[in-house]
Amino acid sequence: MKRFINVFQDRSLIKLPLQSVSRFYTANKRLYCETTTGAYLVHSHLHTLMDQLPPHQFLRISSSEIVRIACVKNFTLTKWGSFQVNLTTGTTTYASRRYTQQIRKAAQL
Repeated sequence: MKRFINVFQDRSLIKLPLQSVSRFYTANKRLYCETTTGAYLVHSHLHTLMDQLPPHQFLRISSSEIVRIACVKNFTLTKWGSFQVNLTTGTTTYASRRYTQQIRKAAQL
């Protein structure tokens, strides 16, 4: 399993430790990696990246987002039946219903 991920910032290649990553997300058809220091571009696809990440450290919450379990502050169930995911970084995101079962298992709800 990977311990580092190669990311890009201003066309410079940076090797980031996975422990510094709070989430991976897609925006504008590109994959980004978010840390406390900022967002970085990742030259990969989300589904291939998920296969390379340690499963006990990362959780897929939607078709466009993966979060690091240690960065999840809490899950809040919305009135629509989906989960609001609050991260320790202050970021709030939403999980899709398709991944609800995996989230319940990971959160032991």
